[in-house]
Amino acid sequence: MLSAAALLVTVACGTEPAIQVAISVDRPPPDSTREATVAMGGRVVSASGGVGFAVRVAGGLAPVQVTTDRFGFWDLTVTVRRAQENVLTISAEGEDGAAEPLTFAVTHVSPLAVELSPDIRSETNSPTVRIAGSVTRTPRKRTPLVLTVSNGTEARTDTATTDGLFAVDVPLPTFNAVNTFAVVASDTLGDSSAVLTVQVRHDDVPPSVVGISPLGQGAATDGAVSVTFDEPVQGTLGVVDGRWTGTTISDTLFARAGQWPLIGETVVSDDGRTLRFAPETAFLPGAVHEITVADVTDLAGNAAADLPAPDACFVTQDGSEDAAVFLADASSDALAVAGATGAGGIPDVTGVHFGTVQASVGSIPSPGTTPEPVMIGRVEFAEPVTTRRGDP
Repeated sequence: MLSAAALLVTVACGTEPAIQVAISVDRPPPDSTREATVAMGGRVVSASGGVGFAVRVAGGLAPVQVTTDRFGFWDLTVTVRRAQENVLTISAEGEDGAAEPLTFAVTHVSPLAVELSPDIRSETNSPTVRIAGSVTRTPRKRTPLVLTVSNGTEARTDTATTDGLFAVDVPLPTFNAVNTFAVVASDTLGDSSAVLTVQVRHDDVPPSVVGISPLGQGAATDGAVSVTFDEPVQGTLGVVDGRWTGTTISDTLFARAGQWPLIGETVVSDDGRTLRFAPETAFLPGAVHEITVADVTDLAGNAAADLPAPDACFVTQDGSEDAAVFLADASSDALAVAGATGAGGIPDVTGVHFGTVQASVGSIPSPGTTPEPVMIGRVEFAEPVTTRRGDP
């Protein structure tokens, strides 16, 4: 881009120097403006003095052409396109030939400026989305400001408040896809803001689990739990075990179960698809733990389905001798403890925990089998015991 006058150029032609046609721009247009028009002027120099040359400026709203005066001077005014850059090309042509064109970039700055709210949903499972924000005008005027939001097939409008605030609810034309909206402000004076675009992804499909760790038996007590989904998610994982009330043992004891959530922190992976839960204290050894996703949603707000117990349980390594695992029927939450004896008789129970797995009574699930689900309980005693299994 040139912003100064063009230089005159001479070339040798025989013994007489010939003056080429050149344009000088003594009053160049501004680099930016809020006005609808810009003025410029200069002079054409040629062998004939630049008289009668047609000076033309293109690149604005419409081309403008004037004729130089008897001294070769020219002046003109160009209407610029609003709220965008205008590349103005100045050319001159006459009997002596044509000048090398000059170009100037003039950016029109609209007096209307729209700022979109950071709270606009980038993903949603709703059939509509609210496009909100504010619009400012410099200088301030009293004429109404109208905001128009278009989704490509339908437009909705809202008149801004006296503070310039607006909110427009617009339908999403395509479900489970990215929708693009155009936002523009205008007033009765003919001013329009630059067009802003907003992209909103519609999604009404809940996230699916594609990976869980750990699973099965032998999980480390000092490990962590991770669940991976097929799309970015937000929320927290949970890990629960169970504890039965009751501290004494008779020949057969029934105790009612209650879930106890573990305390810990959930961290989201960089790609947003994996949640990792680390408990504040180590997992209990030899106990069944169940992973929960009750508070997990995708970015559109779709809740993750509950994990089925057989697919979301793990059993930690058992490092003690003073514990036994008991099985009960899945139709109740009762745990049967039968025939537990220690060196001095029936010892005190120091802790009981539970979980549910897909297993036959007395075994852990075998590959390829689908037995009925059962409850697994862990009972901790004050001393080593010998036990036998019993059904409630």
